[in-house]
This record gives sequence, C-alpha cells and structure tokens, in this order.
Amino acid sequence: MDALEIDKQFAFLQTARHTIEVLEELGFEFDLLDDQEQEWLIVAIADTEIGRVRVAVGILEDPGQWMITAYHPLVIVSTLRPVTGELLMRFNQEMAVGNWEINWDDGQLRVRSGTFFHGRALPKEETAILIQSALYSLLKYHTPLVQTIFDGEPPKNALEPDSEDT
Repeated sequence: MDALEIDKQFAFLQTARHTIEVLEELGFEFDLLDDQEQEWLIVAIADTEIGRVRVAVGILEDPGQWMITAYHPLVIVSTLRPVTGELLMRFNQEMAVGNWEINWDDGQLRVRSGTFFHGRALPKEETAILIQSALYSLLKYHTPLVQTIFDGEPPKNALEPDSEDT
C-alpha cells in the first residue's frame, strides 16, 4: 500500500466520522450503519418540524464521493405524482445545490446533494453545511408542497409570495 492509498483511506474514514458526528449533533438516530472497507452507507432518522425524516449518506473512498439523500415524510399517491413532478421541477430551478426527486414507482420524495473530497477529509463544517442544506430544503419547500398536494394550489403559483406579503 503506497502513501497515496493511506491518505485516501484516512480521508475516507475522517469523512465518515465527521458525518456521524454531525448527524448525532442534529439528533439523528442510526437505523443502519453499513461500513465496508471502501464504502459506507449511513442511514439515520430524526423527528423534525415536518415529521419523521430519514437520511442516507453514502461515502465512497474511491473516487472520493460523499452523497446525501434526505427523504420527505410525505409519500405521494400515483394520481398526484404528475403535478408533484412539476412542482419539484420548480423547486429545483430555485436551488443552487442539490435537487428534489420523486420516485415514480412508490411516490417517495427526496432531496439529493453531494460533493467530492479527493484525497482530503471532508471537513466537519462542510459536512454540516451539506446535511443542513438538504434538511433546510425539506423544511423550506414543505409548505408549498402541502399547498399544492392538499389545497390544489397550482405549481406555478406555489412559490410566489402572497399578495399580503408584498
């Protein structure tokens, strides 16, 4: 094993440690922790303002990738998936980092984001920002999502400020 491989493994393990620390600090409990020699899958769950949120964080030593998927508590019924898909497209247009997705088969909603950490440990602060950004997206877009799904608000109007606010 050469020095570069040792550095990659150290960066990988430090990144995993930072991820676990941040999730614990945010109040997440671990449902599953799958650690392999060169890849980890961390699955955690927490109660939030919008309900029970699950996150899955995948960390790959090579090529040095870190990915988060945060699952929204709502599951969308098949008849509402087309309008939800349009709404998620509008959410994505406003986001600089990450994206919303819907699983067309089961209706699960999720926010995904990620980064590369090539040969360096992903700093705890950066890990925290990535996790918090995904969670913030779930919170920020929760009300427009509920208004569209349950109140019938058209997706094109869901992100417009109320006339009372202007």
